[in-house]
Amino acid sequence: MTFRFKIVFGVILIQIFLVSMLAWRNLSFLRSTSEIDLSARASLSAAILAASVGPHIHAKDTKALKRLINTALTHPGEVYIRIYDAGGLLAKGGDAKILSRPFKEDFMVETVDDGVFDVASEVIDDDQIIGRVEVGFSTEPIDNMMGAAHRNTATISVVGIMISIIFSLFLGNYFDAQLKRLRNATRRIAAGDVGHQIGVAGNDELAQTASAFNTMSKRLAKMYSEKQEALNEARNTATNLLVSQRRVEAVLQNAMDGIITFDDAGSIVSINPAAEHIFGCASEQAMAQPVSNFIPGLKEWMDKITVDAPLDLQQLNLDGNLHDLEGRRQEGSSFAMELAVSEFSIEGRRQFIGIFRDISDRKASELELRKARDLEMELSRNKFEFIANVSRDIRAPINDIIEQATQLQETRLDESQAKLLAKTRASSYSLITIISDVLDFARIAAGNMTLENIPFSLYRTVEITFQRAQKRLSQEKKGLLLCYYLPANTPTTLKGDPSRLRQILFNLIDNAVTHTNKGEILIRIGVVDSLDETVRLHFEVSDSGKGIDAKRQTNIFNILQPEHLRQTHGRPGSGLGLNISRKLVEMMGGKIGVISTPGMGSTFSFEVTLDRRPPDTLEQEEDAKDLEGIRVLIVTSGRTQLTGLSDELNGLGMDVHIVEDGSHAIQALFDAEDGGLPFQLLVFDASMIGSNCLRLARAVNSNDRTHRVRMLMIATTGYRGDSEEARRAGISGYLTTPYTTIQLHDCIRAVLQGDRETFVTRHSVAVGKPHRHGLLLLIDDNPDEQKQVLSRLEAMSFCMEIAEDCAQAELAIRNIRYDAVLIRGAMAETMIGMDWENGPDAGHKPPFIVLVNAGMPEELRKKCANVGWTQLMLPATDTALLEAVSQPNRAE
Repeated sequence: MTFRFKIVFGVILIQIFLVSMLAWRNLSFLRSTSEIDLSARASLSAAILAASVGPHIHAKDTKALKRLINTALTHPGEVYIRIYDAGGLLAKGGDAKILSRPFKEDFMVETVDDGVFDVASEVIDDDQIIGRVEVGFSTEPIDNMMGAAHRNTATISVVGIMISIIFSLFLGNYFDAQLKRLRNATRRIAAGDVGHQIGVAGNDELAQTASAFNTMSKRLAKMYSEKQEALNEARNTATNLLVSQRRVEAVLQNAMDGIITFDDAGSIVSINPAAEHIFGCASEQAMAQPVSNFIPGLKEWMDKITVDAPLDLQQLNLDGNLHDLEGRRQEGSSFAMELAVSEFSIEGRRQFIGIFRDISDRKASELELRKARDLEMELSRNKFEFIANVSRDIRAPINDIIEQATQLQETRLDESQAKLLAKTRASSYSLITIISDVLDFARIAAGNMTLENIPFSLYRTVEITFQRAQKRLSQEKKGLLLCYYLPANTPTTLKGDPSRLRQILFNLIDNAVTHTNKGEILIRIGVVDSLDETVRLHFEVSDSGKGIDAKRQTNIFNILQPEHLRQTHGRPGSGLGLNISRKLVEMMGGKIGVISTPGMGSTFSFEVTLDRRPPDTLEQEEDAKDLEGIRVLIVTSGRTQLTGLSDELNGLGMDVHIVEDGSHAIQALFDAEDGGLPFQLLVFDASMIGSNCLRLARAVNSNDRTHRVRMLMIATTGYRGDSEEARRAGISGYLTTPYTTIQLHDCIRAVLQGDRETFVTRHSVAVGKPHRHGLLLLIDDNPDEQKQVLSRLEAMSFCMEIAEDCAQAELAIRNIRYDAVLIRGAMAETMIGMDWENGPDAGHKPPFIVLVNAGMPEELRKKCANVGWTQLMLPATDTALLEAVSQPNRAE
């Protein structure tokens, strides 16, 4: 039986079944509907007739009843009517044959067997039955209709079946053709024609099946091609693996390094000829031994490898890392080896490979190099000590020259003598600076340079450097404008080495002053990156000098020969300042550089990272305790510089005792401790007994009976770096001469009040003094009045800067954010017409305060009032000054 016959036969059977069911259901529905309609119509007609004959039955009007009967019989389907009263039949009409048979009421049309559907209805009047009506309806119309319906249904069924047969034949042929195409295509693929495609017509399911077949065929072709490629690649890989295996075997056999493999049980799996040579053991002998016999350092490691707790090489820092271990030869001798261990897996089992080499010769060379390096470092230290001692010896006569020159300046001198004396002092100070630079350079070269990490104020550090630079500028007498810009949001309470920071900054400013003949020098400080604990600052020194060409910029921070410097700047120099600055910046974790264009000036800049500190760390001035009654022991060698120290300490109310050397100092400390009146402070001179001074400090600090006493060193020939050696020896404070009584007082208070970890220097005391009321600019060209105003305001914790003319004032206000500007009354008129709007902070305009004296014209005072400037009558009280400079700007 073919697939086409199955389709045709199946479709015909389905069609016959469906048509039969449809015909039966339709005929049944039609007959039941007609019968229900006839039954309802008959009952309704009988009820209507019974309702209409009631009055005629009471009157026994047979004629009227007869008329009603004739009228009703004209309705379609009614074949007879009988009307009864209580006494019997009153009237009747219709088919006589049917009237002659007895009445039998029908309730369902389907039970009628005589062709007439008989119904009856009671005649009711005043709720009493007075008669009855009998009516007969013919069922012939229903029978005729059902016959016609059967004939029409049969005709339609036959036609539908014929159409189904034709459609099934067409569908069978279509399916058969498509399936044959799929069958033939499948046979071709099976025969090896992978990728064969069949034509696709239409968009039905068979067409989609054909498309899916084509897609499958393409994929089979692609998979077959990939399989062939994979097989070819596998053949090539096998060939390459064979070649690689031979190459690896050749490498292992000829490698200079020893290669050893072992499993997780510590058993040697293989060794190469180099390992055989190093261990002095054949491969067969080695494979019968544990790896720890040849590398004892691996024994502890191998003992940790267990089945329950597999070892992680990374935890032991062995995975791929080089380690210096001790190797052991077969005959028992040891040698130094360098080993790297890595892990790999074969068939799920962990194995390890170690690559090693004999480094005995290298270790011997390293030992020799280490000895040579230690010798070189010892020579460097000796050289540094020699330079340090020579610098001390040179400093002493230079300090004497400076002191004598200072004393001579207080005598009567003519103009030429004064100039010569000033030049002598300047040269002496320059020589001291050069000596310090040489000493710093030697210290850095010897690796002895260390940086402090103490609290300091950036504002005061920059201010001190700026004031020193102004003095340097006044010595040059070039008429340069020097100003600096420190933004208000810059963190200023920091920790680091302020003296080295000042040294770097001053070296750059000094370099700018030296090589700039006119114009200005501007110092800018800014924040590069700010974190919770650190801040990275950018320092910039710009000048308007002749500039540096690109070729020389690359070596500007290296030590240059005088000839080179002479060609670059027209004057000789050592080049140490910039070189030391570079090395100090690098020690602070920063970088330094220069940008310059010939004829347009230069900009030197550097960046350093400093630690933050709480703003109030250094503000101890108001909380300091009185020094009265503090017991202090002075150790002096009788130098003239310390002769006034006892009087100064007595003047501070301290209980002073003096001894001549270290042994007496120790004894005095013991006696005071035993007597119940211990000394709180020990003061001694750094040069009283040479290096024994630091030895004394270490002895005091390490003794249980004396370690509580605080120590202060008064250095008469101190140089940069001495303070670090003093701190390491346990000394709490370091002060160099000359100093003022206030500086001594502040230093002693800081030593006594601070913890032992805090090291107090002149700088930490100076920068620790707060300037709570801000930065002020004083515009005044009268030196005497400048001193009066400066002393008043600096005593009130203001930081002051001075401009002597309009040009300086305008440049300063344009680049620096001031909290207030003070103008001497005589200069106010020239200041009024200036443009003060372009400052560094667009949202800030400082208040201008005019210092008015009795001789100031009233007209000028009115002009100042018109522009909104505050006027302060001199002499003014401190309260009036503070209120004037603290008020907001009223010029708006």
